[in-house]
Amino acid sequence: MMVHTLELADVAQLGAAFESVLGAEGLSECAIEIDALRIRFVAADDRAACIIREIARTGVLRTAAREWVDTALVVGAGIHGGSKAR
Repeated sequence: MMVHTLELADVAQLGAAFESVLGAEGLSECAIEIDALRIRFVAADDRAACIIREIARTGVLRTAAREWVDTALVVGAGIHGGSKAR
C-alpha cells in the first residue's frame, strides 16, 4: 500500500487540510502529527493526487511524499507494521 505524507507550512491551516483529507473518498487510513505539521494517509494514487492538489491550492503545502509499505498502520509517529483490528 502507498502511504502519502503531506507536510504543511502553516499550523492554522492544518485542521482544514486534515478535514479535507478525512472527507475524501477512497481513503483507508489517516493520521495527523500536530507538532510536525504532518498528515499521513493511505489512498489509491489517483485519489491521493486529487487530495494533494486540493490542499496545494491553499498555498500551505510544503512537501508531499509517498512511500510503499507492504502492510502497516498509519500512525502519528510514523509507519508501524501490523494489521488493523476489526
